Amino acid sequence: MNELRCKVCGGVLVQIAEGIYECESCGNRVIRPAGNDRASLEGLMRGAGQLLEAGDFDSAYAAYETILAKDPSDVRARWQLLLCRYGVRYEEDALTGRQVPTVNRMRYDPLLEDPDYQRVLADAGSEKDSYGEKARAIADIQARYLEIARREQPYDVFISFKAEDGGVRTRDSVIAQEIYDRLTERGIRTFYSRITLQGKSGAEYEPYIFSALHSARLMLLVATSREHVRAAWVQNEWRRYLALMAEDRDRSLLPVYEGMEKEDFPSVIPVREAVDYSRDGALAEIVQGVLTLTGLGTVLNAEDTRGTILRLTDSLRSQIEHEQWKEARDTAGKILDLDAENGDAYFYLLLAEYRVTRPTKLADLDDPWTESRYYQRAMKYAAPARRQMLEAVKLRRDMRTAASREQMAAEAENQRLAREKDISYEKALAFMKEGKYSEALALLSGPAYAHPEAHEKIVYCQMALKEQQEVHSDFFTKQLEKMQPGILQKAETAARRLQTATPAGGGKEAFDRADSAMLLFINAGVIAALALLGTFRILPYVFGMVLLLPAGLFPLLLIHFAGDTKKWLTLLRTGAFFGICYLIALVMQVDNSVLNEDSDPRRFFPVFLVYAIYIVALGILDKLRYSRYTAVKDRAVKIFRQIGELEDKAWNRYTDDYSGYLPRRPVSAADLLLSKFPDSVRRDILGR
Repeated sequence: MNELRCKVCGGVLVQIAEGIYECESCGNRVIRPAGNDRASLEGLMRGAGQLLEAGDFDSAYAAYETILAKDPSDVRARWQLLLCRYGVRYEEDALTGRQVPTVNRMRYDPLLEDPDYQRVLADAGSEKDSYGEKARAIADIQARYLEIARREQPYDVFISFKAEDGGVRTRDSVIAQEIYDRLTERGIRTFYSRITLQGKSGAEYEPYIFSALHSARLMLLVATSREHVRAAWVQNEWRRYLALMAEDRDRSLLPVYEGMEKEDFPSVIPVREAVDYSRDGALAEIVQGVLTLTGLGTVLNAEDTRGTILRLTDSLRSQIEHEQWKEARDTAGKILDLDAENGDAYFYLLLAEYRVTRPTKLADLDDPWTESRYYQRAMKYAAPARRQMLEAVKLRRDMRTAASREQMAAEAENQRLAREKDISYEKALAFMKEGKYSEALALLSGPAYAHPEAHEKIVYCQMALKEQQEVHSDFFTKQLEKMQPGILQKAETAARRLQTATPAGGGKEAFDRADSAMLLFINAGVIAALALLGTFRILPYVFGMVLLLPAGLFPLLLIHFAGDTKKWLTLLRTGAFFGICYLIALVMQVDNSVLNEDSDPRRFFPVFLVYAIYIVALGILDKLRYSRYTAVKDRAVKIFRQIGELEDKAWNRYTDDYSGYLPRRPVSAADLLLSKFPDSVRRDILGR
C-alpha cells in the first residue's frame, strides 16, 4: 500500500483517527475519508468524535466540515461542529452523575444566535427540544464566563506550555516560570497558568484563559519537544491565538525552545524570531523581545539604567558574601536584563554556581569551573583587573592540580612497585628452589630489593653461587683424576704437539693450499720446457715470458702464503726463488749474444733440472709434515674422546648427589684445557 504524503512538506501522513491523518514532519492534519458512501462518512464521524473528546477541536472541526460538505442535512455533524467551535466537551458530574457541558473555547458571539445552531433547530425535527435544552445550558455557561472575563485585568504576555507529563512537572514549566519571574519583575503583566490559575478549579479555567488570550499582545510558546507542542491543551491555546493574530496584525507569537530544533514546530507557527533557551543570554534576549513586540519599550533611560546596575551590583555582592545563592542568581539576571554584557554579573554568577564567597576559593575546587559559561563570559566582558585576578586564580588551580596529579602518579607508581616487589620476590624463591641462583639474585637485587627478607636471600644466593661455581670449575677435573689419573696431562701434551704440527692456516686446509702452490710451480716449468723444445727461432720471445712468469708469480705466492705458513718456511721459499732466478740469469747470460739463432738450447737444461729438484724437495717436505700432523691429531682426538666418555660417566654417576648445586651440566674439563690453545687446534680435535 502506498504511503500518503503531506502536501505541505512531503512528510508521511499517519492515521490518528478514522479518516483523519497527521504529518509526521510538520504536524499538518488531513481529512481523508475512505470513500463517499455513508459508511465512510460514519467512520469519519467516529474519528472526529474521538478528537473532540481528546480536546483537539480544530481537527475535529475540519472533519465535521468535510462531512457537511458531502451531506449538509446531517444534523448530528452540524451540532458537533458547533461544539467544536465553542470548545464544548461533556464530562460526568461527580455529584449527580449526569453529563454536563464544559466550555473550553469562549467566544463573544452568543451560541443561541449562531447560524449553525439555527440550522440545527430547523433540521432537527423531533429532536429540536433536546438540542435546544443543550444549547441553553451551554449559553448559560458562556454568559457566566463572559462576566468573569470582563472583570479580569488585561495581560501583556500569555505563556503557553505543557505543565506536566505523566504526573511529573516538565522542563517546559520550569523555563516558563523563569521567564514569568523575570517579566513580572520588570512590571510586565504575564499570564502563567501554574501561578495565575492557582485556587481555581479546572472547570473554571476557561474564562481566565479566554480573557488572557484576547488581551495579550504576545504569546510565548515554550516547548522542549515536538510532542509537547502538539499536546491537546497546548494546541488549543496557540491555535486560538493564531486565529486572533489573523484578525489583529499587532499581535505576535514568539517560540522559545530547548532540546529541539525550531523546525520541529508546526509549519503554521512563525519561527523566524524563535529563541534557543540553551544559549547564553537567552533570558535577556526574551525580555528585550517582549519589550519590543509588546510596544512597552524600555522602562528606564540610560542614566537610570547605570544607577540601577550599580545598586543591583552592590546587592549582588552582599548576597554572595551572605551565601544567598538563589537571590544572587536572580539579581545577576536583572543586571543582565539591563546590560547583557555586564562582566561583574557573570563573575558573581560564577561564584554563585560553585557556592564560594571569594574567587580565591575557586583554586581549591576540583570542579572544571574554567569550562563554565559564566567564567568564559566573565573573561570576555569583565574589566582588565577582574580578568587578571581570574587568570591568577586559574594559574594557582592549575599548579595545585598538577601537583595533585604528580602525587597521584607517585602513589600509583609506589603501588605498582610494591606489587612488582612481591611478585618478584615470589619468583626469586621459585628460582632458588630450582637451584637457579643467578636468576634469583637478579630479581632480589632489582625489583624485589625493597622486600624485608630480600637481603637475607641475597646473601644465601651469593654463597650458593660461590659454592656452585667452585663445583662447576673443577667438578670434571677432580672426577677424571679419580677415574684415570694423568689423563689431563696426556691431553695437554697431545694438544701442545698438535699445535706445533699444525700450520697457522688451520690444519689440512693449509696443506691443501701448499699443494696448489706446487702445482703452479710445476706448470711454470712445463711451459718453459715446451717453449725451449719448440721452434728455436721464437726463443727470444718465449724465453722472455719464461723469465717474467716466476717474477710475476712470486709476489702472488708471497701474498698467498704470508698469512698461512710459518715464518721460517716463507723465508726458505723466498730464498729458493731468488736463487733460481739468479741461476737462470747466470747460466743463460742474458745478453744479446744469448738471444740469437746460434744459441744452443741444451745450455738451458741444467736450469730446469735444478728447478725440478727444488719442486720435488718441497713436495717431499710437505708430505712428511702432513704425515706427522695426521698422526699427532689422531692421537689427540683419541685422548679427548676418552675424556668425553669419562665425563659422561661421571655426570651420570654424580647427578643425584649434586642436584642441589648443579642444575646444569658443568663445563667440560676438555673444553677448559682446549681454551688455552688456538682455534685451529680446537677445530681439529673437536671436529668443528
